[in-house]
Amino acid sequence: MANIKHVALSIIIFIMFMFSTGWLHAGTISGTIQQSDSIPLTGEEYMSVRVFLDDPCTYSAQTGYEYVDTTDGTYTINGLPAGTYYLQASYTIPEWIIFHPSKYNYAAAFWGAADSPMDCMAAEPIQVSADTILEDINIRLNQYATVSGSIFQEDGTTPFSGTSGDILLKTAQCDTSNISATITNPALNSTFNIYRVPPGTYYLFVKPDGNFTYQWWNPSESTSQCASAEAVTVNWGDDLSGMDIRMEAGGTIAGTVYHRTGNISGPGTNVLITAYSGGSCATSVAERIAFADHSTGAYEVVGLPGGDYLLEARVTSAATRHEWWAEPLSVDACAESTAFSLSHQQSLTGKDFQLAVKGDVNDDFRITIADPLVILQIMSGIIPAPVYLEADLDQDGTLGMAEVIYQLQKLSYQR
Repeated sequence: MANIKHVALSIIIFIMFMFSTGWLHAGTISGTIQQSDSIPLTGEEYMSVRVFLDDPCTYSAQTGYEYVDTTDGTYTINGLPAGTYYLQASYTIPEWIIFHPSKYNYAAAFWGAADSPMDCMAAEPIQVSADTILEDINIRLNQYATVSGSIFQEDGTTPFSGTSGDILLKTAQCDTSNISATITNPALNSTFNIYRVPPGTYYLFVKPDGNFTYQWWNPSESTSQCASAEAVTVNWGDDLSGMDIRMEAGGTIAGTVYHRTGNISGPGTNVLITAYSGGSCATSVAERIAFADHSTGAYEVVGLPGGDYLLEARVTSAATRHEWWAEPLSVDACAESTAFSLSHQQSLTGKDFQLAVKGDVNDDFRITIADPLVILQIMSGIIPAPVYLEADLDQDGTLGMAEVIYQLQKLSYQR
């Protein structure tokens, strides 16, 4: 008898709780997740409908989600208290997309009466009141495009292999950086597939490691000259195949980075060498880079197509210093540099740099307060005078007030 009373009491408390929370008078929303042609989207694992209260653009406003039935694309959300809601259809585990891009190939979208916008600012509200049952709240999703092709050796028929690299879709022609790449295919194999490509205009760019030239897609034949690249337009759901690339071996440029004293650029000094194609300061394009060896100062830039080049050496430290290759010695300004030609698959050597900083007395690649202090000590006879060509600004064979004034102006940004 006591047990029956306890059960009855529990039921009464539960019912009272339901009434107090409004659960018995909560709303229900149901509908179907569809493809862009309104056909139910089926077979999509981890597709869910996210529920946002009052604000669709704030993650913390998400109150929960409901998985979509993979057999028919339907969903039902129960127990919604009265309020203003927004719905978004998306994959629940976005990080899985990185490892399985071909499986999760639909773009997230919000509910809208006439259309399903992707932008949260365009999402439309759904008003839910007590005992509301809303049906046919359908969301249509766009399918991303896929771009695929083959990579061949220089003969145009033998499948390419033997090096790593990236295959990228670029929105800007001649942009060789990875920063603005819209899509990256992480492996450089004989065939490639790039999934989850949104609509846009792209340039297909292959960026191999090793001594192979960068290649840009062109419908007639891929090219190392980015100016000859041809754009391709991608729309939702496109399957663009046959975007083939032909690889070719590149040329090389090598040399040694020296200090102005003749000592080889040593440990702790990171020197970046950039090869600019075009042969002109105004039109040059960064083609490839290499770091000088810490112990020997030697460098080699590989994967270069034939053409005219300029070379820059840059010390990558807090005291950034750069010089341009020239004959007989490297120079400060690009306008004073010497352009040179590289033939197809040629290897050039002897492109050496002699790094220096104008007004630098203690040879640390920068102007600091230590430099004028050293000169004052030299002038007072406290220490001997190491006279470098770049430190003796007025070329009088001594270090004095002319150099101190220059250094102080540099430190105060007056030069």
